[in-house]
Amino acid sequence: MINYNNLKDIANKLVNEESVAVICHIRPDGDAIGSAVALYLGLNGLGIKTDVVCCDVIPEKFNFLSQVKDFKRELGGSYSALVAVDCADI
Repeated sequence: MINYNNLKDIANKLVNEESVAVICHIRPDGDAIGSAVALYLGLNGLGIKTDVVCCDVIPEKFNFLSQVKDFKRELGGSYSALVAVDCADI
């Protein structure tokens, strides 16, 4: 596993991926959901197949973000990259 810790390296890596899983932490808050949705939209806009995975139910107050209905509860299939958003540390 390779850790990328600066935005330029992360962006350069992700633009070359075929498929990406974006995961957020348990009991997701607005930061986690917003980060996941933003990355999902950006990668999809580049034509990269992207899934967002969160093992917990997304709180109803975030249903105004139409993308949350597409969040998955489990990783499934294979991805060329995995990105964890809104992490406190590595």
